[in-house]
Amino acid sequence: MTMQDEPTTGLDSRMSRQVVHLVRGLAQMMAINVVAVVHQPSQAMFELFDTLMLLTNKKMVAYQGPHWAAAAYFQQLGYGVRSVRERISHAESLLDFMTKADSTLVKVMPSDLGAAWQLRGSQWLRDNAREALKEELK
Repeated sequence: MTMQDEPTTGLDSRMSRQVVHLVRGLAQMMAINVVAVVHQPSQAMFELFDTLMLLTNKKMVAYQGPHWAAAAYFQQLGYGVRSVRERISHAESLLDFMTKADSTLVKVMPSDLGAAWQLRGSQWLRDNAREALKEELK
């Protein structure tokens, strides 16, 4: 396993995407896991991630799974994840609502996302991943 803290900091979006693509290829070739902290990834870079882990401000896991299932998971909690068609990356949209949510619209407040994942997140992913992938591919 290799851990990388902000390997794309200071790079433009094109170079950042190339670095992530290269690291991903090396990890697959060498059969190792890579854990990387990437702030504000572009949509193209976001789609290179195999597994996404989002942490709350309390350092609890709010989501851990494939990037393409995150939007569906949070939508069933009442969060509207803006689409790429709106020129907003999924990563940016996910971070937006994790820090500020309209309490009248959501079923789980951002401060409780970690507890919600612990209670039912993994089970939701097992039960709904196939449908989430179909939605993402539309």
